[in-house]
Amino acid sequence: MNLKKITHTLTLAIVLCLMGLYSNVQAQCNTEQYTDKGIKKLQEGYTFLKSYPISGEQGKKYSYIFSQGTSYLITLANNTSDSNGLYITLYDSNNHEIATSYNNGKFYSAVSFTCKKTGIYHLKFSFRDAKDYCAAGVLAMKR
Repeated sequence: MNLKKITHTLTLAIVLCLMGLYSNVQAQCNTEQYTDKGIKKLQEGYTFLKSYPISGEQGKKYSYIFSQGTSYLITLANNTSDSNGLYITLYDSNNHEIATSYNNGKFYSAVSFTCKKTGIYHLKFSFRDAKDYCAAGVLAMKR
């Protein structure tokens, strides 16, 4: 075998190994089960809008357009019964904090607010003192 074939074979083997490792890591986080759990936490009168998968130590940030006068509820779900280790911080378009589900060292499994001004809002899902970095957030609304 010549050097070019050996290099090509080794490169291919490394790429395949890395792809296998990556798919293994991704497969370990099944956010669908947590989405279902979050939907079950919705209070009566709220309509499901969207789910947000969250995986990885850094958490995840999303944006959504909220409408003035509408009440929103964001539920959280992970591998604990009360969503410990997971929280959301909601920011307006100017990056001012509007609400959070982590307050005075306590995690809350939902946050609600009534939108005062139509616009783009940012939902930052974060982990704190968590052992597992797989979760989901569920957004619902009520008029």
